[in-house]
Amino acid sequence: MRHLFFFALLLVTVSSPAQDGGVGAIRGTIIDSDFGSPVPDASIQLLPAGITTTSDADGRFTFSGVGPGSYEIIVARSGYIRGRKDGVIVTPGALRSVDVSLVAEVVDLDEFTISADDLIEETQAFSAVELASALDSFSAAINPSLLRAGGSTGSVGDAVKRLAGTAVVDSRYVVVRGLSDRYNVVVLNGARVPSSDPDKRAVNIDIFPSGLIETIVSSKTFTPDLPGESTGGYLNIITKRVPAEPFLNWSLSLGYNTQATGNDRFLTYRGAGTGMFGTAKERQLPDFLKATTVEDLPFAVGDYDDPPDPAGDQFDIENKRISELRLRAARALGGMSMGVRTDEAPENFGFSAIGGKQIEFAPGPIGLIAGVTYGKKYELEQGIRGAGALSPSGTIATEIMEYTKGEESLLAGILLGASLNFSDEDSVAVTYFANVAADDESIFQKGENQRVGTIDNGIPLEDENIVVFRENLTYTERRLQTLQATGEHKFPEHGDIEINWIAAYSMSSQDQPDVRNSIVAYDFQLQNYTSPGDVAPPNLERVWRRLDDTNYNIGLDIEVPWGEDRIDRERTKFKFGGAMDYSTREYETQNFQYVDGTAGLVPPILPGLNRIDPDDAYGLTLPDLISDLDQVDRTATPLGASTLYRDILFLSRARDIPPGEAYSATQSIPSLYAMTTFDITEEFEVMAGARVEMTDIAVRVGNAVGDVDNQTAGNFLTLDPETGLPIPAEKLQSPGITRTDLLPAISAKWDMTDEFNVRAAIGRTVARPTFKELAPVFARDPETGDFFVGNVLLEMSSIMNYDTRFEWNPNPGDQFVVSFFAKQIKNPIENVNLGVFDTVRNDLGASLYGFEIEAFKKLGNLAEELEDFTLGLNFGKVISDVELRQSNRDLRSSAGLSTERPLQGQPDYTFNVNVSYDNKDYGLNAAVLLNVTGPLLYQVGGNLGTVIVPDVYQRTYTSLDVSVTKDLFDGWKLNLRASNLLNSARERYYPNDVPASVLKFGTVYSIGLSKEW
Repeated sequence: MRHLFFFALLLVTVSSPAQDGGVGAIRGTIIDSDFGSPVPDASIQLLPAGITTTSDADGRFTFSGVGPGSYEIIVARSGYIRGRKDGVIVTPGALRSVDVSLVAEVVDLDEFTISADDLIEETQAFSAVELASALDSFSAAINPSLLRAGGSTGSVGDAVKRLAGTAVVDSRYVVVRGLSDRYNVVVLNGARVPSSDPDKRAVNIDIFPSGLIETIVSSKTFTPDLPGESTGGYLNIITKRVPAEPFLNWSLSLGYNTQATGNDRFLTYRGAGTGMFGTAKERQLPDFLKATTVEDLPFAVGDYDDPPDPAGDQFDIENKRISELRLRAARALGGMSMGVRTDEAPENFGFSAIGGKQIEFAPGPIGLIAGVTYGKKYELEQGIRGAGALSPSGTIATEIMEYTKGEESLLAGILLGASLNFSDEDSVAVTYFANVAADDESIFQKGENQRVGTIDNGIPLEDENIVVFRENLTYTERRLQTLQATGEHKFPEHGDIEINWIAAYSMSSQDQPDVRNSIVAYDFQLQNYTSPGDVAPPNLERVWRRLDDTNYNIGLDIEVPWGEDRIDRERTKFKFGGAMDYSTREYETQNFQYVDGTAGLVPPILPGLNRIDPDDAYGLTLPDLISDLDQVDRTATPLGASTLYRDILFLSRARDIPPGEAYSATQSIPSLYAMTTFDITEEFEVMAGARVEMTDIAVRVGNAVGDVDNQTAGNFLTLDPETGLPIPAEKLQSPGITRTDLLPAISAKWDMTDEFNVRAAIGRTVARPTFKELAPVFARDPETGDFFVGNVLLEMSSIMNYDTRFEWNPNPGDQFVVSFFAKQIKNPIENVNLGVFDTVRNDLGASLYGFEIEAFKKLGNLAEELEDFTLGLNFGKVISDVELRQSNRDLRSSAGLSTERPLQGQPDYTFNVNVSYDNKDYGLNAAVLLNVTGPLLYQVGGNLGTVIVPDVYQRTYTSLDVSVTKDLFDGWKLNLRASNLLNSARERYYPNDVPASVLKFGTVYSIGLSKEW
């Protein structure tokens, strides 16, 4: 009956909002290994927590209120050899079942040890997907202290980069073992969530506030119960869970950025800011402008007589209608300048609160949890940025500009959860997680532009009288909502069969309303503005861009033990199940440009200053004046009985790119899997299985493909680069991928000794393109001005993965691991810069191999005075090579670029060191965290037509963070943190030391106060 009640409740819980967070618990039984009978009165110790208990008459024991982490259980009983089980993983809100077998004392027998690494069972936190089976997948969990070191209102990116072989590019894109986001899977509590970034396949990790996250589990080896894209890594971000005991925690922090806080040169603009919870609604495009066409707002200047000339009535009437529409547009967008200004930046601010309790209920205890986090920060990037191109002589001519970016960031989240435990065998949970991440960026660049040679008046740009400057205003608002229902059910009466399930519905969006790009050249000698060159992007551009994604995810796992006795049944099992992942996307842009109808009538920059500066006190630039000039600047010339009118500066539909672009897309990935785990000998275990995934990606383009002025770009969109033949029109309008993949995997573990293990694994995985990469739609990067356009001919990638791992656990709490890995990729998908725009292409293949070293050492094992210190370090080295297709080889050869290169975005190495100090007597905890990301190929060069762009490499980047926490009294704590202490520049260069960008971000010092009840 209890199972019938559970299924009835499921219908309610799947559609009701809520979620979980806090501590966990451990329960288990002490068993006589010879007879399978319970062992009463055994002394049980939990390390490093230092908690002790005793088994009851039935051999059972329980530890409640256990914080998340990895623990060791020591069992002692007269007449038995001391037993030990290490690596017991506790996750928040989860009840972990662990049994320990004791061996009766026999002469010459050593301590009997069972590694819990081998026996990790599923918990409520992992639900339908087994995340970290030590036999099946090479896994690691982030120590919660690393999350706390980053602050409760920061994102999880700083913690993720501490994992071995893991890098975080641009603070949000995860690279695991040299493989970019398309080869990695990021999930929330075991369920996929859609990406709010059109550029990436995996969800960006910077949208998750660390204050609502308990831990992150990383699996680097594919097993059949994981998604088929788990090539580099599978990251499960686990939110806080329902506690065993009531609790309430809150924290408040203030931060000081050495480059931004209190700096009156912080970049912003009129109407800037993220507001309380985002300002996208106030920035939306008026409906009447959204409905306009090129005919309504043409690029050309229109004259008209008023009163109308009898000889040209229709012409004058139409132009007058257009002029009135332009004036209406100007008034609707009034007060929204396209230029930056300076102001003083306030302090960073953060707040978080989370609490939970359990309530007794007839079917079983109900656990409730609620949490919020809110933070704002201000950052000022300063340095130089360049855009290079190879000249006919082979030298690199580059646009070198002084670069400054002011950014205000908002990150807020809410977590609600509920769980119902019918019994020790049955439980269900519902989780609701929502957040908003908003970034408001103001960019100002000025310098010379060597790429374009000369400007319209024929004066070389290197002339000191002429300055090229860019002003970019970009507001981005990303939102995520996910509702998850999970369940775990065991059937002791049916051989301990276990069923886990998950159902999730998620929505995400990225809104970029009113992105404003200005690229202008100003001649101080002639006191006027002029075009920076014909090949430069439009001078004055405004774009409204939005995407909306939905995702439906369901999964079912069934595990059937098949051993002959209780211990064997834990180690020998058959597992099978399936999942359905369905996603949709709607994408739309509305593109506009300003046109200067009569050059020279725009007010010049204040005479005598001879400078262009973001501070309006030094003279307003043309972008600063746009909203006013557009409304008032119109000329009227008397012509006899009538008057000729002309618009001076006006808004038009875009000409250099399509006036509006849209696509809709769907992705369906149903899958089935089966796997089994069994012993060949007592020391040698094997997992074998396979997954079948069916892929159906369909994109429907809502605009005319190739409708651009640039002939070369149009040819790229419509011609197959391998054959030179036209791409079928149907493929251009409805690109997609349909295929079925069989993904086998096998792994083995050999317990050579109690302390030394060897593992090996082989598996096949896939990588899929994003919707954006398939859609032949133009999009502009607001920082660089570069276009991106998708490639309808993209194919999926297939990858063979090989892993070997050696583990040594010499002492409790100590671990030393060496891993070797290799990957062979067929049809890798690579980003390519083609000069006129960026795109993606398949190459023939790529090979990647490397190794990782991980060590975790409690220094008290070396000297008693170091008892409170712990050392952790890891190092990962990766080497890769791409086998180019002939068309890509020809492209690089014609550009004078090497045809041998590594995978794009792959760091040569990563290195992490963390030293922590934890003195419970003094209530003092401290940590020093060092992260080094080696050099990587940041952007792949190429050429299209006459423009040749070299490769861009990012140099080694080092960051150092320090965190100190001191207990005060009655649960109060003082937190001090310093992030990016070295303030190293992030350097990206073309060959021959020509800079692409060299930027610094400042050191952040923060102080916080927290309270725990």
